[in-house]
Amino acid sequence: MWEEDQENYIDHGAMYYEAGWPCPLMSQMVYHKNPQEFARDFERIYADYHCGIPIPLLLPPEMNIWQLSLQEIAELNEYKGFARRSGRKYPAGYKSFSKPQEFLPKQKETDIMNFLEGLNKEKVQKLSKLPASKIKAKFAQIAEKELVEVRYRDYQERGAVLITGANLSVWRAYRALSELIA
Repeated sequence: MWEEDQENYIDHGAMYYEAGWPCPLMSQMVYHKNPQEFARDFERIYADYHCGIPIPLLLPPEMNIWQLSLQEIAELNEYKGFARRSGRKYPAGYKSFSKPQEFLPKQKETDIMNFLEGLNKEKVQKLSKLPASKIKAKFAQIAEKELVEVRYRDYQERGAVLITGANLSVWRAYRALSELIA
């Protein structure tokens, strides 16, 4: 019986080289047992960028960022004993993951900020409803042909993972996924 429970134990996972998990865009690895959660990550990204709410507090399936009061947002900003600030007011963390790399010479530091600023409420609400089949297909396509730094692994009923190298992040995979909504 324990083995059966063990299989269902982990629903989400991430690797963030500094500590914590503020946002999927800053992670080197993002795992979701249910691949549709990659679509819900857009809500989490929006909440972190605009409100400073870190991802771990937004993982429960019943969490609805659109119904949070200002008081609830303020309470969620208190994470691990310190108040977080919105990424919009303090974008340095995001920018550090968008610095040009030797194998990405056309990438600019402003690319990630342009992506984040383009995520308005209406677009995020559409993106968060993308079906798992479209997410899987797009991630497989971009990891194989478009993004040299990102790998995608689909473990079928065990979930899916986006992975990149040290001191990089998977943010460009989310940007590519957002292009499904025009």
